[in-house]
Amino acid sequence: MKMNSIIFKMMIPLIAITILVVSITLFVTQTYLKKVVEDIFIELKVHHLETIYNLKMENILSNIKNNGLVIADSKDVQKFIVSRDAKEGKISNEMKKKLSDLKQLYKLEHIYVAEVSSKNYFDENGLVKVIDTADKESEWFLKTLDSKNKFIINADSDITGTLHIWSDVVVGDVNNSVGLVGCGMDISSIYKLALEDFKKDNADIIIVDSSNIIQGSSSNTMLLNKSLLDSTLKKEKITAIEEAKKNHANLIKYNVNHEYRYLLLIPMHELDLTIIIDFSKEKFLYAFYGIYDRIIAGGVILLLLLLLVGGWTFTYLISKPLKNISLAVREFDYKSDFKPKGCKNMGYEVDMICNAFNENSKILRTTIDQYKNSEELLRSIIYSADDLIFFKDITGKYIECNGVYAKWISKSMDQIIGKTDSELHPIELANYYIQMDKQVIAENKTVVVEVKAKNDDGSFTTLQIKKSPFYDKEGNILGVVVIGRDITMIKNMESELRILNDTLQSRVEQKTQELQKSNEALEEYIKGLEVLNSKLIKAKEEALQAGQAKSNFISGISHELRTPLNAIINFTDQIIEDFDEILVDKEL
Repeated sequence: MKMNSIIFKMMIPLIAITILVVSITLFVTQTYLKKVVEDIFIELKVHHLETIYNLKMENILSNIKNNGLVIADSKDVQKFIVSRDAKEGKISNEMKKKLSDLKQLYKLEHIYVAEVSSKNYFDENGLVKVIDTADKESEWFLKTLDSKNKFIINADSDITGTLHIWSDVVVGDVNNSVGLVGCGMDISSIYKLALEDFKKDNADIIIVDSSNIIQGSSSNTMLLNKSLLDSTLKKEKITAIEEAKKNHANLIKYNVNHEYRYLLLIPMHELDLTIIIDFSKEKFLYAFYGIYDRIIAGGVILLLLLLLVGGWTFTYLISKPLKNISLAVREFDYKSDFKPKGCKNMGYEVDMICNAFNENSKILRTTIDQYKNSEELLRSIIYSADDLIFFKDITGKYIECNGVYAKWISKSMDQIIGKTDSELHPIELANYYIQMDKQVIAENKTVVVEVKAKNDDGSFTTLQIKKSPFYDKEGNILGVVVIGRDITMIKNMESELRILNDTLQSRVEQKTQELQKSNEALEEYIKGLEVLNSKLIKAKEEALQAGQAKSNFISGISHELRTPLNAIINFTDQIIEDFDEILVDKEL
């Protein structure tokens, strides 16, 4: 221990005063302080258990409500309920797996789906039964349908043998429901909250409803579904319970077999149940008896030390530097070092605080700078993107968006952040977006859809909307990130390509038909040519035969005519010669 330490400076007066005070005050105050400590401890424990149970039940109720509503909103469940299979008592393996996955996802003990008209009741294993509304066990079925509410919460133990909480949710309109879905959780584990603080052999827990019917017991299941008066509980305990409920008391003491015991009553108003914890005061406080003397002595010593010496010591050795540090903290800017005035040479611990603060401020500066850089980088990426980008938390409120999305819905970012789809879009479109968000969160997967929006000029813009869940570091879903991409040009090109393809196909078919007709005509023409060729061959043969006959005929005629013609020619030549001589002779 350093000489400059505040603790060291306080040790000498503390030791001296301790020796003087302990011997005088310990015996005088022991009995009184012991009773005060016991009463305070019991009151604190009662308050602690009330707070823990209320928070636990509030969490359980919130979870069972949300789980039931999410299951009822599942598209697969809704589709199954209105299907013919549900009316005929059939269920597919895919639907069984869906129910099993929902049961595992939400950590449920039971999950069911019921069709209203046929009263067929299914769970993840298939058809369980056909509900008999005349059976007392099935009162919940008619009670849910007649409640005119989307869902009801109830608790019972007569069906499963242990205390369960159920969420029964109407599928469809409450005035015209098509089915019911529900889930059940075993909440008998809430006994452990008390039994961890009280020894098992010291405490006992029962849960009763407003009619004093026992719905749960930590030690005796034979008590279930019996009234307090008909149960095997001690008469003194029953009387104490009735008196506490009559006076609206949360803690009451009673005596049984010369032993003082306490009853702690914790109401669960929403379920119309009361948790009753029965414990022995002596056994509960037994473990603390050994330290009473030390607690009392230490309390007295500390009290006197604070009164006699602590005031001065605290003022000069602790209060002053802490005050200076407090003033410095108020004016502290994390961008600079922490240097409080008036804290020099005030003690080793003060120096440690200042040094630790400086180290933490450096880490804080680095962390904030890194965070700002990452935030600016992310924001720059989002704002520079051509796509519509925005974030919504799990309740549907907008957290962040880029300018493209703000321009798209013709609103400023300030008008968007903190709002919901119901406040920004027409009711039908808002309900569609909300349903998509619920599907993304419930199924924990990315959903991609295409949405058409009409522009001011009458044209349409097609958006590809991609919704994905985002998480915290523990993997819990925090909300939905949405990216919208304008694919109008792609869709137009696809349409034009389809039209061009259809036109081309039509032209190909037309040309094919024309070619087929041409082929048919060509085939006919070829057949005509073949016939004509056959005729020409035949005519050629006939012409050759005729030519041969002609040649033969001419040869014969020539032979027959040559002899007389030679005589005629010779005679003619002779006449011509004689005629020439006559022409020469003038006398002739």
